Amino acid sequence: MYRCKTKTVSRYLRPTSGMIMLIVRCYSGENLLTYSFPRSTILIYRPWPWRLIRMFVKLPLYVFGCCNEEQTFMMDNFLFDNPEPCPGLYCGRQVIADGNYTECGANRIYLLACDWGTRVNERGICVPCNGYPDVYDWLYLGFMGFLPFLLHCASIKFTSAHTREFRNVVLPQIAAAFVECVFPAILSLLIVEPKGSLNFYTCGVQNLQDWYPVFYNPVIDYTRTVHCTQEAVYPLYFLPFVYYLFSLLSLSIIHPIVVCVFKLKKEGASGAIYAALYFYPILIILHSVLCGLIYYAFPYIILFAAICLNAMHLALYETQTPICILHDMWRKKQNLAVLGVLIYLYLYGILSISRFSSYWVYNVMLLFIPAPSIFYVLTVKFTHPHRLNMII
Repeated sequence: MYRCKTKTVSRYLRPTSGMIMLIVRCYSGENLLTYSFPRSTILIYRPWPWRLIRMFVKLPLYVFGCCNEEQTFMMDNFLFDNPEPCPGLYCGRQVIADGNYTECGANRIYLLACDWGTRVNERGICVPCNGYPDVYDWLYLGFMGFLPFLLHCASIKFTSAHTREFRNVVLPQIAAAFVECVFPAILSLLIVEPKGSLNFYTCGVQNLQDWYPVFYNPVIDYTRTVHCTQEAVYPLYFLPFVYYLFSLLSLSIIHPIVVCVFKLKKEGASGAIYAALYFYPILIILHSVLCGLIYYAFPYIILFAAICLNAMHLALYETQTPICILHDMWRKKQNLAVLGVLIYLYLYGILSISRFSSYWVYNVMLLFIPAPSIFYVLTVKFTHPHRLNMII
């Protein structure tokens, strides 16, 4: 025979708020405590007379658990008892329906990590990710989304190098590649929480270890491994995979339509499609293995790639003299388009490093955006092969 007692405790935190705690304790026939269920929440008091009205109306809802998502999150963070911390960096306990906690690294049924979309907080409890991405996170996702488009443009350029019909052959394929990258990016953002919105909830990134939690599963007494692997950076690891999948699907649909509508030669257009079927798997493998390193190094990767592409592009000009390079640069639309892309890459890399900071050093760095092109034009006369013989 069991008997249960219910006790309600209220405590003022400050003049405008207080804490309500409901404690349910069940005793056996031998008067031994067999079950204790504490639940607590915060009530915000308003000036008279709304203070008493709000308290009496909201109290039954808090007691019986009829509250919204924000209030539930508050209650999970003000539970009465504090569990022992779990070993490892990503092992945590989950709060189950009766108010108790699971074991470390244990889900409701199986021995798993925290649920997808949750992360361990300071108290060792798995809580939902309800933060919003910062500017650097958006720049990282923009880099992951813009990289396939650059590869598309490069493959289209090289496979269509023999043709001079830029408007009828190259431009439609570049427009198709742009649609194939923008539409999957929007669709990828719409399917994550909150669904239907271009914004999303994230757990945030604290350090490089968050990208590789599989290497930080704790080993108890050198014999038992507690598997706590989860996506600690939700959804920054998951989103690029979804984006690449949707990009492949859109590639298989949009690109053949463009080829048929503009009556492009299959020999030239198929080369860009085959190139995409090669570089998408490579991007997926690189992201799965080097995601954390790419997250912290992508601004410097962009700047290094932009400098190399600038030198390669200018080296393809037929006449390597400063006057001819400047003349060809302004005369041909393709060269102006490439120059605009390079300036965009320089600007994107500098803004990613600065994270839109107003520090004066980053503002000065913006003045050096045309520096690589100017340096190449001024020093091209010293790179002619016959000058190497003079030096030797």
